[in-house]
Parts: sequence; C-alpha cells; structure tokens
Amino acid sequence: MMKPFEVFSTTADVGIRVCGSDFRELYRNAVLGFNELVFGYGAEMERLDEQIPEFRDWEFSGDSPENVLVNLLSEVSFMLYTKGNITKELDISQAAEASVKVQFLVVPLPPEIQPELEVKSVTYHNLKVEEKNNLKTAEIIVDI
Repeated sequence: MMKPFEVFSTTADVGIRVCGSDFRELYRNAVLGFNELVFGYGAEMERLDEQIPEFRDWEFSGDSPENVLVNLLSEVSFMLYTKGNITKELDISQAAEASVKVQFLVVPLPPEIQPELEVKSVTYHNLKVEEKNNLKTAEIIVDI
C-alpha cells in the first residue's frame, strides 16, 4: 500500500505531497508527512511512548483548504521549534474545506531524537488542494 504522503525536494526547499479521502485525512496526513520530513523516515518515534503526553486544543477558520494546511503545519512547526514539543498524534474533531478543530497530542522532544532539518516556514508557493480519483491531494512546500 502506498503511503498517504511523500517527501520531495525542490531547488531550494523541500515539500510534502499529501492525499486523503476527505479533509480530515488530508490534514492528518499532512502532519504525519511533516514529521517524516523533519525527523526522517524510520525515526525512533516509539521512544515518545515513554513520555506523558499533553493535549493541546487548536482550531482555525480560514478561506480555503490551502489556508488551513499552511496554518496547521505552521502550528506544528511552532510547537516543535519554539516549545520543544513534537506532535505525536492528533485528533481532528472537525474538518472542512476552510476550517479545522484539532486536539494535538504532544510530548517533549527527547534529546536522542533531533530534527534532521529546520523548517523556517510553511509556504503557499504553488499550493493548491485538488481532487483526483476521489482523493484530495496537495503539494506543500516548506522553506528550510
């Protein structure tokens, strides 16, 4: 089975190709893809199971799914690089074309798991959510 996201390189940045059967799945897979982008495939994330998680509620209403994706991943990036917390899982209670309501399950980033790259920002560059073969797809470019 193909993964619901894929990391790819561009000339000066990197990106995440993501898909989902609905907005909930698209947004969730974008966060999973972001973690793989930052920590690499196969990072020892099971070590996070030993930590006591915190739950953080977050919601966003914008004008498009592109707006939701940029703000969602920007929040995940903020929690990682500013607060030192990795988003281990997320529970999306509401997801629509231009809004999302999420409960992040975050844990402190242990010293033995370090980011392989630093994301400066999540961009709107060429970002467009499209529907193909009953799947919502997007390519999200991040500035590193």
